[in-house]
Amino acid sequence: DYRGRGHSDFDPDWRNYALPIEMLDVIDFITLTGLQDAALIGTSRGGLISMLLAAAQPTAVGAVVLNDIGPVVEHEGMARISGYVGRVPLPISWPDAARMMRELNRRHFPEISEAVWENVARQWYNEKNGKPAPGYDSNLGNALSVLDGPMPTLWPQFEALKRVPLMVVRGENSDILTAQTVDEMRRRHPAMATVTVPNQGHAPLLKDPTTTEAIRHFLTAADAGRQFATLASA
Repeated sequence: DYRGRGHSDFDPDWRNYALPIEMLDVIDFITLTGLQDAALIGTSRGGLISMLLAAAQPTAVGAVVLNDIGPVVEHEGMARISGYVGRVPLPISWPDAARMMRELNRRHFPEISEAVWENVARQWYNEKNGKPAPGYDSNLGNALSVLDGPMPTLWPQFEALKRVPLMVVRGENSDILTAQTVDEMRRRHPAMATVTVPNQGHAPLLKDPTTTEAIRHFLTAADAGRQFATLASA
């Protein structure tokens, strides 16, 4: 979990909820664990950090799956997200949490079942005494609220991914990653694999068999290619 999310500590200064600082957190983790050529699945903000990491520390990144994120982040989608992050009341039960998840996302995820929404809620919230507990620092809303205009594009950082296998998963209903941006990404990285998840928005849940099998196949092929390159250079 990045700082301020999940079971990670909350930062006393919300200004540290920033991509460069979160990338440095990842680099610290990589240094401690000795990871190299890691396969990264970056959903939303995690994908932005993956692009920054590939540019800052190329040897750490071996393959990347970007889940509904790219070098251009649509302002419409960011405005929608900033409208609820840090503002949604804490649900009183897990069924209540599932209901809230459905209400927030039903326009972009019209075919998700109640059981899946409860599973999503359990990812979104922590648990305390059998009930939902805050799953992120509400001050993350402050970090998003300062984005009163379009985010800077990350095309230079995306260029760093040209040296590694890359897959992009896009939700058909996404308001964060457009099909036009995916087309430009493919133009710059012709070997990029793409998957469009029907009837899902930002970000695809990565739970349907078609998508998970595509990711599994991509990562298996990427690993096989890396091993071949290692043998060829030996």
